[in-house]
Amino acid sequence: MKHSDIFSVNPPSCVGCLLCQLACTFNETGNFVPSKAHIKIDWTPLETKIEFDDNCTECGVCISYCFYDCLSRKEGEK
Repeated sequence: MKHSDIFSVNPPSCVGCLLCQLACTFNETGNFVPSKAHIKIDWTPLETKIEFDDNCTECGVCISYCFYDCLSRKEGEK
């Protein structure tokens, strides 16, 4: 199953705060290293791309720290 099947992503809501990336890496490594996150945010005021790499465990910690409703789980997913 692809991450896009589990997560709903709303890029226009993203403000580029990178809290999702920080939470992801802290959860995985105990350190704040956005470049090593399993979620990648490419943010500009005109366009935002949000992607998950193949090592994403779908733990949802990124969703917990997204205060702008960019990330959520799709209905019926844990």
